[in-house]
Amino acid sequence: GVYQREDTVIWSLDKDLRQIPGKHLDDATQKVIEVSEIGRLEDRGKKVYFDGTIGLYYQMLIGDSTDHIIGCGIRTEMVYKSGAKKGQKYLKRVGVGPKEALGILTKVAMENPTNVLEASLEAVRDEYRTRFEDRWQEQLETQANLLFMVRYQDGEIIRRWTHDGREEYFDLIEGVIIHISAPCAVVVLL
Repeated sequence: GVYQREDTVIWSLDKDLRQIPGKHLDDATQKVIEVSEIGRLEDRGKKVYFDGTIGLYYQMLIGDSTDHIIGCGIRTEMVYKSGAKKGQKYLKRVGVGPKEALGILTKVAMENPTNVLEASLEAVRDEYRTRFEDRWQEQLETQANLLFMVRYQDGEIIRRWTHDGREEYFDLIEGVIIHISAPCAVVVLL
């Protein structure tokens, strides 16, 4: 992500990289496509195609089970009610699912065609507020930073995703978050 420029093309099967605006080689068609900053969501039956920032927001809602990212949900302990595992406990994700997330973001985009990203981010915030109440910001930014493809890196410092655009960086060597505020930086140990 940090190397994407006007004269580069990203070629990867990793769907997460599709959130980065610019040229991408679509493996299915073998054609170069342009991913916009806003991006798109397409219902393709059992799957939802996504790219751009709206794709990041979609994943922030549904998570990514392949990468063990829970999104806007919680793991709840359940008990098998029948079958060979009857009585055994397991963890189930309870939260915003793919169809619900698609519905939320599609509705917001249709109602706010001139400010899709701002309205979509607010809808994502609302879902996190509902699910996590006082802890919504921490949960939202944790999930977003697990999903966000870093676009700025200066040596061992990367820019984090924040819901309100504040400048916040992570020191990969020291393992600390660096909050930028004029005239000095505050370091928070993890």
